[in-house]
Amino acid sequence: MQILGPDRYNPEKLKELEADVQVQASGGEYNSDVNFTVLRIYQFYPAYANAGVVQKVLLMGLMRAPSTDFGVYLHMLSESLQKDDPIPALSALGKCLAACNFAEFWAGADKLGSAVFGQVKGFDVCMRASIVGMLAVVSHAQVSMAALRAALDLKDDAAVVAFVTGAKNPAWTLAPGGAGLEVAGRDEAAPLAAGKDSEVLAFHTLGPVFTAKPITARQ
Repeated sequence: MQILGPDRYNPEKLKELEADVQVQASGGEYNSDVNFTVLRIYQFYPAYANAGVVQKVLLMGLMRAPSTDFGVYLHMLSESLQKDDPIPALSALGKCLAACNFAEFWAGADKLGSAVFGQVKGFDVCMRASIVGMLAVVSHAQVSMAALRAALDLKDDAAVVAFVTGAKNPAWTLAPGGAGLEVAGRDEAAPLAAGKDSEVLAFHTLGPVFTAKPITARQ
């Protein structure tokens, strides 16, 4: 859906925009521009704010971790909306992802349950894929099965192997002896890609990615 300049502030476009959010939540193509525009119109016309649409937008933002979308969406909400359930809990989940506290993330998600996450299609699968990608960036070459089970909220090693090795970027393979999984081509001593100028990225350094406020409004 293409949004022209004047429509970005036009409340008469809300019905169409909100319908697009529903399509996205049902498995359609993700469109951050539509989501951003919906929340911006809510900023200017608070009476039109739809709590269900807000929740779907936030959930889809979480699913795009570690992109900045969730943090941007959250900071666009009014103070009153940010206090409405389950938004405080979703904010807490975003902080868990920022700190790479994946087990805590899944524990919090379980408390909210399908009543919240059932609003968007494929939440669990998408979140696991995002976490696999994050682990590939911040971890060493090999990650133990125990760590992967906790990070992905999967109880069975076979399920972990099937899911993680299915990730296309980067390629994961079973470590020798089956003790864990490793990123293909990764030097065990270097958490990031090999190279003398590679910078080690610690878990806590991802925090700003999730909590940063937008510097300027999009046009």
